[in-house]
Amino acid sequence: MVKGFYSEVEYEVISLGDELIKPCHGCWACMKVGECVHKDDGLQEIAQKMLDSDLLIIGSPVYVQQISAQTKALIDRLFIWIHLSRLIGKPTLTAITTAAEGMKLTEWYLVGVMTMLGCIMVGHLRGYGLQPGFFVGRERCRKKYKSLAKKVADILRGDRRLKPGLLNTFCFWMMKHHNNRSYEKEGPDYYVFERQYWADKGWTHISYKEAFKKERARTGSEAF
Repeated sequence: MVKGFYSEVEYEVISLGDELIKPCHGCWACMKVGECVHKDDGLQEIAQKMLDSDLLIIGSPVYVQQISAQTKALIDRLFIWIHLSRLIGKPTLTAITTAAEGMKLTEWYLVGVMTMLGCIMVGHLRGYGLQPGFFVGRERCRKKYKSLAKKVADILRGDRRLKPGLLNTFCFWMMKHHNNRSYEKEGPDYYVFERQYWADKGWTHISYKEAFKKERARTGSEAF
């Protein structure tokens, strides 16, 4: 992990390649209790930092037309968060690097996953490098994304409000109706926790925008 300050902004870079994140076992225990049964790896600390952040940047190099295994392990272990829209209203950017192909496919996947988590996409960072540690377009990218950097700064200062998109509305609607279904006839009812979570939040009969406003009022965050 790398911590620092830049222009009065505190940031932290977490390299998943340096962290131990165990693979998901597919046991669905998180569906019953709301969290993963694994407690002896780095996920808990990373997940809390994601929740506490004012803005999230999630990135990955392209590995065979997709995100890295480490990034996938993180997403798999946060599976229950998708059902809970746990990062609702979180301003988020994606960052993808590649030597040649797979940029769009990888970016689309991350956008889809992060939107299912409830995030609001602010922008996308894209870079090309021919080999590890060799990023010839660094200065060009800094100039290219200068306006995006200003947009992010305005959001963090509270000078610019976030606007949920159509994909936010659709993903929220889909998960809302998913947890209202009854699966008891198919076996153990894994959705009790999920349904109770949505009921406690008061989200069961409202839209993403309304839920977004409730969370903004609850947290008092200017980033919303």
